[in-house]
Amino acid sequence: MIDFGLSAAESGLNGATLQMGVVADNLANVGTPGFNAAEAVALAGPGQVVQPAANGATQNLVISTGQTGAAPVLTTTQGPLTPGASTDLALTVPGYFPVRTANGIALTRDGQFERNATGNLVTANGGVLLDLALKPVVVPATGWSISNGSVLGPAGQVLAQLGIANVPNPSGMTRITGGYVPGAQSGAATYAPALGGDVMQGYLEGANTNPALQMANLVAIQGQFQLLTDVVTQAATLSRLTAQMPPTPA
Repeated sequence: MIDFGLSAAESGLNGATLQMGVVADNLANVGTPGFNAAEAVALAGPGQVVQPAANGATQNLVISTGQTGAAPVLTTTQGPLTPGASTDLALTVPGYFPVRTANGIALTRDGQFERNATGNLVTANGGVLLDLALKPVVVPATGWSISNGSVLGPAGQVLAQLGIANVPNPSGMTRITGGYVPGAQSGAATYAPALGGDVMQGYLEGANTNPALQMANLVAIQGQFQLLTDVVTQAATLSRLTAQMPPTPA
């Protein structure tokens, strides 16, 4: 049972370590536009069967061997909107902007775009904003606007139709520099036209991280980590002392 308790505590430490890493990443990205905070889910570890007493007075017991860490789950709540530059775009509905990166098409809610020398709207990481047809959005230096999801030129001509990407399971996407890449775990991205006020020009969505809540979570996890560390230390000491005990005379 000592080894069982030690194993349970060690797996609990692994789960706490994962949770601390997720919370630390959330706090580090409080100032990142469009950042989606994540939640680490601790799952019960596989069960261990405790055999009944010789007289059959007790039943078999299945006890969880601590915790295991699951993949972090992305939160999809809307971040706060603040006024920004005319090239800043904010999504007001679930979904992502599609951008072309060196690693292919990525999805992001970071709408802090700038116009480059060729007229493309690009993110700080160089991702090129794509329209509904997954072609680069090209705008003039001045006079362009967005209405009902369409990018309009100075004379009101339609330059592009913006699209919004969605995946069945956002938490299954792979995080890369500048966004997320869909895969087998997330499901393929589907694209729908931006309509009405789905995209707001001149506004920037901030991170949806709640700093106060994340700090409270960090304190709680640190307390759990310290407690489990003490359990491991005590269990290891008890195990060593037990091994040093002389055998019981026959």
